[in-house]
Amino acid sequence: MPGKLDEISLAIGAQGAEIAGLKQSFDRHCDDDDRRHRENIEVLKAIENRLGDLSRVLEPVVASVAIMRPIVDGYQVTRSKLAAWASIGLAVIALLGWIVEAAVKLAATWALSHWH
Repeated sequence: MPGKLDEISLAIGAQGAEIAGLKQSFDRHCDDDDRRHRENIEVLKAIENRLGDLSRVLEPVVASVAIMRPIVDGYQVTRSKLAAWASIGLAVIALLGWIVEAAVKLAATWALSHWH
């Protein structure tokens, strides 16, 4: 029986060592998590500061864009009017082309009929 008791005692001791190793591993994991969390917080604060800097730098640009917006909208209307006038102009040129073509054909026909 003493041999069996020694085996049980050794098994309990081995489990105790394994538990101690797990506890150390868990503690190390928690420390690593805490360190990573602190690092992430520092990085996020740095990003927040940079975004604040960028926001302050962009404020004049935003104000300029707000002032220019009605002008740009006016140009867009002007472009659409320009496109409409260009379409009308092309239609007029096509119509004039047809009229000139008809006049040339008529003149050629008249000239050929009176030449003989």
